[in-house]
Amino acid sequence: LDSGAKRISKLDTVLSDIESKVLIKSLHKAIQKQGMEGPTLGDLSKEVKRLADASSVSTSSPPVWVAGMVFLTVVENTNYSPASKLVYSDNGIPYVNTYRRSYPKPDAALAAEVGEAFEQHAYILMGPQDYLKGLDFITYMVQQAGEKINYSMLIQSTQGGGKGLLGKVCEVVLGWTNTQRVSPENIVGPHNGWAVNSQLVIIDEARQLSGQKYGVIDKLKPLIADEYISVRRIYEPAVTLRNLTNYLLFTNYHDALPVHRDDRRYLAIKSPLQTAEQVKALGANYYAVLFGLLATHAGGLRHYFETRQISPDFDPKGRAPLTSFFKDMVKFTASPLASAVIDALEDGDHPLVQPDLVSLSALRSMLHGDRLSSFSDQGLSSVLIELGFMSLGRVSLDGTRHTLLGKGLLGDPKDQATKRLALF
Repeated sequence: LDSGAKRISKLDTVLSDIESKVLIKSLHKAIQKQGMEGPTLGDLSKEVKRLADASSVSTSSPPVWVAGMVFLTVVENTNYSPASKLVYSDNGIPYVNTYRRSYPKPDAALAAEVGEAFEQHAYILMGPQDYLKGLDFITYMVQQAGEKINYSMLIQSTQGGGKGLLGKVCEVVLGWTNTQRVSPENIVGPHNGWAVNSQLVIIDEARQLSGQKYGVIDKLKPLIADEYISVRRIYEPAVTLRNLTNYLLFTNYHDALPVHRDDRRYLAIKSPLQTAEQVKALGANYYAVLFGLLATHAGGLRHYFETRQISPDFDPKGRAPLTSFFKDMVKFTASPLASAVIDALEDGDHPLVQPDLVSLSALRSMLHGDRLSSFSDQGLSSVLIELGFMSLGRVSLDGTRHTLLGKGLLGDPKDQATKRLALF
């Protein structure tokens, strides 16, 4: 009893309160196992404190046997968090971090050569208007590991256009343990364990499955933008986890995903490479050289993305930039009538068929030659309302009755319609 109490008291300066209490309880149990009545746990604690106070003036080091003591933190849960330590807490729950730095060691000496080569490939694959957006997307994941981008990137090109090479670039600079490739079949399945434990999920062909027109996109919606997601692994109950995964989608098709005009979850990029002839014109050794650089200059590529400056207008927490290809996908998704209405609004050939003011009769006259199935004014109104218009009532213009709909119209609807007719 005396020996144990003295040992614990000598450790008072290097132990936390919890660790001291653990040792005192252990000593108390050891005494009881010897069949001795001994002091109570409270009296034993007081004795240790008395001995510690008595020896507090001593400057001697803890006994040698202290070096052999290890206090373990018991953690029952694992989670993936690139920005956290090996053991960390989230919302009061302790986790062991499964993130591993599997990317290559940055090599500044190789960065210029390999960086220039792959920046040129990004320009060829994504085009002059959008390639910087794509490079910013990848750069942010490298420089801000563990931060979520609130939209995904979708790239369309012909087969063999170099999308797979871009995916390989991501795997190299982020590390093979931090990227996953997932098929649409797995996305629409009942389990989504693939949605966690990586920085990036790559979907090699994003086109919807047969009979599952909205299957892929409905499953992806919360995963792309929500802060927390429900994760259901096979043979395990569903859990709610912080969402850290970003998404890169590839497709060979123009109608890969059915998207709504107001959806901003997709940075949709259409490649200039749309034919086999264009790919062939790159040269027989074009991809061989780039894949070779990936193998020999991986550290240089990591350094390139670590030091690359992100464009000032890149907003990872905002809505995806609107691109011309996204507008095309909206038209592919729309019904024939809705697509014809969108075209008419963009053409603006009639003073009463404009982005902010529409007359149903004027719009109907413009759609007459579009070989559409018969449709009612109610059906036409529904399309306009879906596009964000609202009813402004019926008015008489030059002796003709017009049903007007508007969107962000400034001024009186009838006055505006009259002025526009007079100027046309």
